[in-house]
Amino acid sequence: MKKKYKISFLAFLLIFISLSSNFVVAQETGIISGTVIDSVTSEPLPGSNIVLKGTSLGTASDSKGYYEIRNIPPGNYTIICSFIGYEEKSKNITVSAGQRITLNFSLSPSAILIGKELVVIGYSTEQRRDVLGAVSSVRVDDIKKSGLGNTLNALQGHAPGVVIEPYSGQPNSNPNIKIRGIGTLNNNEPLYIIDGVPGDIRFVDPIDIKSIDILKDASAAAIYGSRAANGVVIIETKRGEREQPTSVQFSSSYGVQSLTKKWELLNAKEWLQTLSKAYDNTLKSDPKYTIPEFLRAYRANPDSFLAHNPDIDWQDVYYGKNVPVRKYNLTISGGGKNYNYSISGNYFSQDGTAADTWGKVWSIRVNSDLTHGKFKFGESILIGREENEFINGDAGGRAPGFQVLAMAPTINPWDPNNEGGYGGPKAGSGYSDATINILANNYLRDDIYSNEYFRAIGYVEYEPIPGLKFKSRANISISHPRNYYYAPTYNFGFRSINATADLSETIGRTNYTVWENFLSYETSIDKHRFSALAGYSREKNQYRSVGASIENFPANYLPVFNLGTQNPGVNGYQTDSRLESIFGRAFYSFDDKYLMNFTIRRDGSSRFAPENRYGTFPSFSLGWRISSESFFKSIPFSSAVSDLKLRYDWGKLGNQEIGDYLYIPGVTVGSTFGTGINLNYPFGDNNVLIGSAITSFPSTGIKWEETITQDIGFDLSLYQDKITVGADYYIKKTDGILYNTPIPLSTGVPTGPLTNLASMENSGFEFYFTYKDIIGDFNYRVAGNLTTIKNKVTKLGTKNEEVWAGAMEWGQYLTTKTVVGGELGAFYLYQTAGIFKNQAEIDNYVGPNGKKIQPNAAPGDIKFVDQNGDGVLDNNDKINMGSAIPDVEFGLNFSGTYKNFDFSISMAGVLGKKMFNGTKWFLERMKAPINWSKATMNAWTPENPNSSIPRAILNDPNGNDRESDRWLEDASYLRITYIQIGYNIPLEYIAGFGANGIRIYLSIENAYTFTKYTGYDPAVTGTDLFARGVDTGIYPTVRTIRTGIEVNF
Repeated sequence: MKKKYKISFLAFLLIFISLSSNFVVAQETGIISGTVIDSVTSEPLPGSNIVLKGTSLGTASDSKGYYEIRNIPPGNYTIICSFIGYEEKSKNITVSAGQRITLNFSLSPSAILIGKELVVIGYSTEQRRDVLGAVSSVRVDDIKKSGLGNTLNALQGHAPGVVIEPYSGQPNSNPNIKIRGIGTLNNNEPLYIIDGVPGDIRFVDPIDIKSIDILKDASAAAIYGSRAANGVVIIETKRGEREQPTSVQFSSSYGVQSLTKKWELLNAKEWLQTLSKAYDNTLKSDPKYTIPEFLRAYRANPDSFLAHNPDIDWQDVYYGKNVPVRKYNLTISGGGKNYNYSISGNYFSQDGTAADTWGKVWSIRVNSDLTHGKFKFGESILIGREENEFINGDAGGRAPGFQVLAMAPTINPWDPNNEGGYGGPKAGSGYSDATINILANNYLRDDIYSNEYFRAIGYVEYEPIPGLKFKSRANISISHPRNYYYAPTYNFGFRSINATADLSETIGRTNYTVWENFLSYETSIDKHRFSALAGYSREKNQYRSVGASIENFPANYLPVFNLGTQNPGVNGYQTDSRLESIFGRAFYSFDDKYLMNFTIRRDGSSRFAPENRYGTFPSFSLGWRISSESFFKSIPFSSAVSDLKLRYDWGKLGNQEIGDYLYIPGVTVGSTFGTGINLNYPFGDNNVLIGSAITSFPSTGIKWEETITQDIGFDLSLYQDKITVGADYYIKKTDGILYNTPIPLSTGVPTGPLTNLASMENSGFEFYFTYKDIIGDFNYRVAGNLTTIKNKVTKLGTKNEEVWAGAMEWGQYLTTKTVVGGELGAFYLYQTAGIFKNQAEIDNYVGPNGKKIQPNAAPGDIKFVDQNGDGVLDNNDKINMGSAIPDVEFGLNFSGTYKNFDFSISMAGVLGKKMFNGTKWFLERMKAPINWSKATMNAWTPENPNSSIPRAILNDPNGNDRESDRWLEDASYLRITYIQIGYNIPLEYIAGFGANGIRIYLSIENAYTFTKYTGYDPAVTGTDLFARGVDTGIYPTVRTIRTGIEVNF
């Protein structure tokens, strides 16, 4: 059932009222205008704050540094200009009635603050120049421009060592994020800290973000202990500024989305001709094959058949073009002498390109702080809701997107004679029984997920003496997830019959609470600078759910539980976990040259058995600021160096992101537990005894997964941060990775207990640079980063087992193997050696026993290499052909302004990545009467002997479709992640409307991808860690073109 949207125009009404007011400027007031520039570089300082002291009058400079304050009553004033990292300036001025005054400011970089912007490192902040761990900060402007509705997508290409892999093009889907590679066989998601405590990043709109810092190694992340093994993403949201007049920002954008590429499929005539040749070849080797009815009809009268049957590319039917995406934001912020606040509201909606898929998110955020004497109070409140409708359908063990490609072009998607109104292959027609009308599945069924989210953070801070602070912070987060599924009765094909309508719904509630208390102190004595922090944290997470299901309703339009009459069912689930921690950190600097940091955390987690519940995670780091040494100043060109620092760190982290109660045996009572065995036993005539069975063995001995990292690097800043360069070499070793112990099938339990039986190592280099300059009216910034990564599995089970994965069809065609000493999920495939062109080549290809290695081959079939020379093709002949883990990841970003115009472009890419193109395998194996790619028209024939595509034959006696390098492709790519061009309307044209600034822009997200990969998207890697890079028909990612407006009042 198609989801309809009613778009609210409240936001447009608000902006119309605001722009329409205050149109005429009274003649008895004055105007002050001017520009704000950097005194060293003469570069404009956009976003500078200019206020009239003691009044509510003020503004911010635009992208050219220009500002204008209107409606100033006559009188004497002190005007103050400030910008973060610069010395504040003030001037006294007299304003007369009707007077227009030009007043320019030239701000000097603060000697104290050059290179000392603050970085959030966990429970506190640290000056950028003193950071000793591996920490990457992402510019908020870059996130805002490229984020659209998802903060994680916006990070792509902006931080070294951080790779963003889109999961799919499904609306509201979060991408996979990996920080310095894969560190475990379990959950690899980083920890998200939002406004100081763990939170849900799905409700963080990019426009609300004040800062993003990414902690990548143990020295930086050890303060978070057992939750930081995969890195930490720290996000601070905007809170308003002290002594700033109330400002209002409104933004709106509208865009359209389309697929970035399509598969070239056969049209009706091409498909029938190619399929006909395939049946001819098949009948020669197996006369028992039967030509299907539809193909016999075509052969009898091709022109008549084509005239009376459709010719459809199902991609055009299923995937929409120019599908809308909308976003609105309204923010009100400001502050007085002792307080600041920010209130924002966001709405984002996205229709999916796939039929009847959509997603929307809205949120309201309120942040504020208040200082009273030695006390400081603050809160952060968030209310949000998300809702999505997903793809329905089964595709024979593969993603539903395969069904779209597989549907024969001669099948009509619609048929008013069928119940439900959709078409499909009829029984006995000869069309493949592996295809269903996925379009109908999506429209007729509802599969909706929604979640209401509430979060409240409150804190109190007390500073009895300068430098000594005590802070207590509490958080409560409540979410209400809901899964709703309804399938009415329908009949549109022999694989698409639902004779009984079915309804199910599950409603849950999660309560997450955190209470933290910590004491910090910092001081400086002569050349000694010291800071310390100690704290205690307690977390509790509770989840409850209840669900119901029932079938058979009086009518399809009455999906109400109490109206169902068949197979009622109820289910419930609950779980609790707790985490208790103490932590501390100490920092020492001598003479601003020699720096040291020590961090420790001890966690106790209820997810482990009592004897293994606690873990301790220490780290230390050392730094040497060479640029402060006296000998360095005698080196030529040393005056250009603002800062040069060498650093080394070591640390240990833990991982407790596993299931609850694993140390207790799992027991199922009644019904079945996935094996089809009924546990309810009849006894006598009327009694039923409820049985039980063990479904999982206890993992009583499991301990913390432990990750040890080492990092050595340097940071270099030149010409007062005009140029910055840095590099790191890192080693990340994880021991005690939880892994299911193999057990005999005779136990009756599907999987063995988890044990600490695996280890893994990642290592590599990171490099980053930034350069900014101004040439006349052209102000620009270039930033780039590059990361190398090498992954190695060092232990796997008690006997270093091999793990085969990446099955293409019902557990068959295994494409990956993980072994000790190799990469996780490496591709192990057959090597091809061309195509047999004649029978002699087949006869001469023999093993040591003189027998043919491929006895079922015929001219036109693929020749496979017998690697071990035993004369038999089996898994022992598969060889390592690389993996989906890239050798190099990189990003390049450019932003600039010219007069009132601004331009940004961001690029990201990888080198050395491989992918198994399962979609190509599906469309070119020519093994069933489904649609195929156009490449199959070039299949081998005696008249076309030089083709690289084997002969078309449905029974495939030679196994041409086996998992081989035929399907493996280079998935290296360079992606233009976004391009944006904007224009700031000059203030003189808009001041009469009451606005301080209006910017309009045009943006393209996922603009273009340069790659050799022929599938939908080389960046999509999948979620199965043992089968990364196996493309099994993803929901294609999209390109978005949108335009927007930003208005400041």
